[in-house]
Amino acid sequence: MAVSSDARERYLARFADFERHLNGARRSPVHARRRTALARFAEHGFPTARDEDWRQTSLAALTRLEFAPATADAFPAAAEIERFALPALGGTQLVFIDGIYAPSLSTVAALPSGVVAMSLAQALEERPELLEELGRHAVEEDQPFTALNTAFLGDGAFVHLPEGTGITEPIHLHFLAGSTNTPTLCHPRVLILVGPGARGTVVESYAGGDGVPRLTNAVTEIALGEGADLDYYRVQQEGSATFHLADLGVSEARDARFRASSFALGSGLARHQVRTVLDGEGIESTLNGLYLAGGEQHLANHTLVEHRQPHGVSHELYKGILTDRATAVFRGRILVHQAAQQTDAYQANRNLLLSAEAEVSAQPQLEIYADDVKCSHGATVGRLDDEALFYLRSRGIGQADAVRVLTRAFAGEIVDRVRPAALREYLAERVGERLATGRP
Repeated sequence: MAVSSDARERYLARFADFERHLNGARRSPVHARRRTALARFAEHGFPTARDEDWRQTSLAALTRLEFAPATADAFPAAAEIERFALPALGGTQLVFIDGIYAPSLSTVAALPSGVVAMSLAQALEERPELLEELGRHAVEEDQPFTALNTAFLGDGAFVHLPEGTGITEPIHLHFLAGSTNTPTLCHPRVLILVGPGARGTVVESYAGGDGVPRLTNAVTEIALGEGADLDYYRVQQEGSATFHLADLGVSEARDARFRASSFALGSGLARHQVRTVLDGEGIESTLNGLYLAGGEQHLANHTLVEHRQPHGVSHELYKGILTDRATAVFRGRILVHQAAQQTDAYQANRNLLLSAEAEVSAQPQLEIYADDVKCSHGATVGRLDDEALFYLRSRGIGQADAVRVLTRAFAGEIVDRVRPAALREYLAERVGERLATGRP
């Protein structure tokens, strides 16, 4: 516990310096939220092995490091920016370097009347009335990293689709690691508001950085109004020296449609927490995920799908491919309240291990308080099917090629569900590169 306490004190001291640079902003309602969040973090400190949700994800290496705040002048090389670009997506692309908005690298396309896509720092100044939702959908009470993100709230992205509006091209929120030789941390914050009947697609991506330790502590909040329809994609492919901790909080109103797909392809240690609340009747919610891990990577996914009202439908499918000494954790929980009668909920986690040293801990859970429901869950951890390998080998396909064919087919079930063609092709290429040698 001493390590955790020392690390906590470093961040409390850093907040005092952060606060001094806010000047007049210290009197704003947003800053009151910062201070409340800091108090929560000070109370709990960093998680340790004694915390059940973190028992299989050690933060010892992270808490030993001292990270410096990101600066606005650490632009990566042009080749690094080009490597992770998605120009074929079209539409609006907001680029952030170490969590700080970079207008010179961004493209803001023409958007329908009323639709907003801007930096969060700008929105705090120009649209404060729309930011009352900030902090309402990502839980801070028992989540110290979420509280830490709010305490150091500065920049990020804000997307607003007012009632009845729709966008035909995705809005891409592109977070890139800056070029620096100093261990750096950033706290990106994303707020997405989708009004009643509004429709759209948002892509949130994290990429770049290698060799120098980094901490990305990201929080995304999404609120869907009645009848809203949102496709949300999250792509994480940061460098092997990066610690990536992310929290996604989603609130869904009556008849909303939400489809989320998460792709974890990078970072030395990454943990993605998702909590979605179905707080109205007739909601359809889908969570898909794919994670590829090799070397000494550790990737963790924790999900909570909470049904509060009747006639809700939720489908969840996460798949992982691991090799070398990589480890992964999946903890998925479906919570059905007593009022949520006639809920239809499904959850599955499937894993492929390509080496004897790779390990996965899969823990799907159902917690049901209603008596008229249809709920199921399951998890599998195994190796490639010997019969399928033999079938391919018997037709003249070599061992390595046979493994590539089967692993790509396994991953393809998630990739093929991506709706924007440009993003689907990009992900297929990235996943293919990771699996090209039979080692994700």
